[in-house]
Amino acid sequence: YGSLPWRVLRKTDNKYSMLLLDCLRQVTNQVPFYESGVRVYGNVLMANPKFLADNPKAVERFVRAYHAALKSALKDTREAVKSVVEAEPKADAQFEWRRARLAFDSFVNTPTVAETGLGTIDMRRVQSNIDTVSAAFKLAAKPSAAAIARVDFLPPAKERGLP
Repeated sequence: YGSLPWRVLRKTDNKYSMLLLDCLRQVTNQVPFYESGVRVYGNVLMANPKFLADNPKAVERFVRAYHAALKSALKDTREAVKSVVEAEPKADAQFEWRRARLAFDSFVNTPTVAETGLGTIDMRRVQSNIDTVSAAFKLAAKPSAAAIARVDFLPPAKERGLP
């Protein structure tokens, strides 16, 4: 069973993979990275460096809007799912709600996020992630955390708390 989820997930539509993994965890005793002490970031916002330099206000507004939308979805997931179904009528509302709650409850509503806020970046953790990936893939060049992670576009800490 140990390698079953990964074989199945490679052949499965991505929208079902998280739920499938959740079901398989229950029957195969799979343990997510974060429960094993591996502290990798799983969600990031990325932007082209030139776009960042040319449009800093647009990036700041986008990041603020992203945080506001995430907090809104956390606070009222059913309402957020209604928006998904409006945008994609073929979406299954019950499935989307379950998928959203699984993601929120597993990866967002965590003690670390409760303590530090949504989107908080720990540069030591970023560097540790870079070191781990660089070693695992034997990368010739290893960037610094400051070269790939920025905090200056985040909303103020008081606006990043969980709802």
